[in-house]
Amino acid sequence: MEKKKLIKIYIINIENKSIDDILIEYNDFIDKEDIEKSKEYKLEINQKQFLISTMLKKKYVGKEIYFNEYKKPLCDNIHFNISHSLNRVVIALSKDYNIGVDIECMKPIVNEKTINYIFNEEEKKYMDNENQKFYYLWTRKEAILKCNGTGLINDIKNINCINDDKYRLFSYYLDNYVMSIAIENNQEDVEVMIDE
Repeated sequence: MEKKKLIKIYIINIENKSIDDILIEYNDFIDKEDIEKSKEYKLEINQKQFLISTMLKKKYVGKEIYFNEYKKPLCDNIHFNISHSLNRVVIALSKDYNIGVDIECMKPIVNEKTINYIFNEEEKKYMDNENQKFYYLWTRKEAILKCNGTGLINDIKNINCINDDKYRLFSYYLDNYVMSIAIENNQEDVEVMIDE
């Protein structure tokens, strides 16, 4: 019996961490240059997100990161992707597949114009103006876009986040957050390991 491919997800909650807490806890992975770069962000929450994202890349990916023409970060020995929203920062790792991850804090649904811009008719019918389903679909679309590494260069309505034959999609509800993962293989069994 073939062993399932493993996707590792690490989630850091920064809600009760000060910048000093982060610098002490993760001092092996954050240097002076990272600290100075974090100060380019005006808001403390963005500084914390930057520092934790930097730490996760250094801890789990290494230093040999480069970018494709759409600025997707890449590494030769592992596929990875990072996302953050409010007080959560997440990294997704796979040795076998291109991967994308998106996490979003659920807030009230945005306006109808935005919904019509983002979602096709099948998705709007599925969503039925439910807040939780909006974020479920949105994070799946974002995860696909981040997996393929192109960003928003195509019509976002054409990204099928309900039934897609190219990507395997996983979605999770974590407190007031929705997280979705896309891997570029819909054929093999995959195990997702989440570490919070």
